[in-house]
Amino acid sequence: MVILNKFNTSVYPVILDNGQPLFQRREMIQGFIRKNLPFLDSIYLANPKLKEDKIEFSTDLLYILKPIEDFTLNEKNEVLQRYNKAIYQIEDFFLNYAAGDSKSIGHWEKILKSVFHPANNLIYANGENIVLLWGCNFFNEEENYLPREQVAFDLDQETEEMAIPDEETVDEQNIPIEEEVVVSSVVNAMNSNVPSPNKTDNIIHVRSNKHNPRSFLNRYFTGVIDFLKRGWGFILLLLLLFIWLNDQYCMNCDNFETIVDLEKENAQVYLPPWQGIRPPIDPIDIGFDEDSLFIIANNRVNVALKNRQKDFYPFINELGESFLNENREIIYYNEETARIQLQFDAASEPNFKDELRRAMPYYELLIWDESIFVSSFRGFNDPFLTQPEKSWYLKMIGMDKAWQITTGNKDIVVAVVDDGFDLNHPELRNTSIVNKYHLIEQRNQVYGTPTLSHGTHVSSILLGGANNNKGLLGISPDVSFLPIQIGSQSSPYFTNTDVIDGILYALKNKASVINLSLGKQFSPQIESLPESRQKELIANFGNDEEAFWKELFEIADSQNTTIVIAAGNSGILAGIDPMQRYENAIIVGAVDRRMQMAEFSNYGNYNTVQAPGVQIVSAIPGNAFEAKDGTSMAAPIVAGAVALYKSLHPNASNQEIKNKLVQTAQQGGIVNVELLLK
Repeated sequence: MVILNKFNTSVYPVILDNGQPLFQRREMIQGFIRKNLPFLDSIYLANPKLKEDKIEFSTDLLYILKPIEDFTLNEKNEVLQRYNKAIYQIEDFFLNYAAGDSKSIGHWEKILKSVFHPANNLIYANGENIVLLWGCNFFNEEENYLPREQVAFDLDQETEEMAIPDEETVDEQNIPIEEEVVVSSVVNAMNSNVPSPNKTDNIIHVRSNKHNPRSFLNRYFTGVIDFLKRGWGFILLLLLLFIWLNDQYCMNCDNFETIVDLEKENAQVYLPPWQGIRPPIDPIDIGFDEDSLFIIANNRVNVALKNRQKDFYPFINELGESFLNENREIIYYNEETARIQLQFDAASEPNFKDELRRAMPYYELLIWDESIFVSSFRGFNDPFLTQPEKSWYLKMIGMDKAWQITTGNKDIVVAVVDDGFDLNHPELRNTSIVNKYHLIEQRNQVYGTPTLSHGTHVSSILLGGANNNKGLLGISPDVSFLPIQIGSQSSPYFTNTDVIDGILYALKNKASVINLSLGKQFSPQIESLPESRQKELIANFGNDEEAFWKELFEIADSQNTTIVIAAGNSGILAGIDPMQRYENAIIVGAVDRRMQMAEFSNYGNYNTVQAPGVQIVSAIPGNAFEAKDGTSMAAPIVAGAVALYKSLHPNASNQEIKNKLVQTAQQGGIVNVELLLK
């Protein structure tokens, strides 16, 4: 199910039928349309869901739909022609039935004309199909309406052929004759004096090109006035409460604030003019620390107050009065962390840190050297980079040189469809997160747990944060992240449908790359089949599903979205899962530290490339890290590489990217990111 849009019903009033929202009759309305109005076979009503004062519209269609305003003028006119043609066909259908003088069919006329009124519809389309948001007054008749004479077809000829329902058909809809469709007062006002281009004794048409819907300013100020009417008393109460609390809190704080301001003003004498800016290090000042273990700037030290942020400016003043001189100065400070950097004459003050502690005995100081990071990994401070047993795979695929070319671009959106995501983990906390969504719970909040840890691990491999002094970093740390959760605590597994919906949500939100570290669960007996029998399965098994995936992935191709899929962990041929058979999808197998195919990895001609997938250390929920095996770990490595390539070549086609991955791969088909980016 794809979410199309959400609205506040105080802005767009709900249309009522006998006191209830009209869209609650959606199933009966759809049934009447199927039985009696076959000319509406390509026009669908969106699924409405009302929650308090919010209404959400969704659709089950697998097409990429756009609002009508996103089309070109020619495309928009074509959609409006089809939409208005349907409206006039509905009109003429009821005109032809008027002779029957049925109260029941008259009620259906009122319902259908409210459902398909130009002021009550927002139009989404994909060229062939139209989906209508309906059941609310959107005040947009002028945008949707075309006069009958501008609709390019012979209505009289077509409507002569329309079938007229008999009373039995009408009665099947089970609509009480005495009910009335009650539109909001605004809609009633719209319809009350509107002249109709076709009027009979029985039917009064409600559409007219002379209609003048409320302007944006009219609706805006009406909403403001309504809000003030409803909420002014509460606002006034909050304001009075705030004034009282502020008065109580600040009664005795004037003197304190004066003291703080004075301390801060006096401290400016000792501080550099700009907070957070550190002067560059002169190469002649670089050397070893006193234990000859680390390379440092030997004329600088960092100093921080331990848990004493409130004492920052008094500390600066005392430091300036008792310790600083012409050879000792503060060259950097950060008030938020109560931290400074001091520069001194290293040649004349070899025991500078000890002297500083003696000079400031009443402060618990944290003092450390200004270390220099020299590494082929572009100087990242992520600690696991210096631990070969954890960072081995980055060297294997050439990331040291690749990161010198690019670390990604925020315009590239990478979607991960997986079980869950701990976005509070340090590796994901500062990533550029867009449009996160929990498909199962239908809300824009995602989470990770010990049992829903897979997505956190995968995402951190792909785009985990750099320079955060935690763990490693992702292959493409500077791209944007679209987390799509398809796992929940209430269900231990997810299905094909969940995956499809996740992909559709990613496509709707313009993902550049979609990572799918998931696949079918096979029977153990498949693992024992000879390759010849496995090839037969690929040729003969799941052809319908294969065709569906092909259609879905062609949509991805059409908007230049790259699909990266884990090959699977059953030690069998890739491609037995029909999802892996699309020609432009990138299928990823796993290798170990010896650059050999992992014993668990699926393999074969359907694999595009291989990537490290054995004992890959990455984030898991709860600010922890864990080593995991699987093609699930290999896929995000390649997805990250693709994101880097797209950062440099945003218009590259999927076929071009796939060819480049294969052409630049190392022996054994192992991805080489450095060569890919060159």
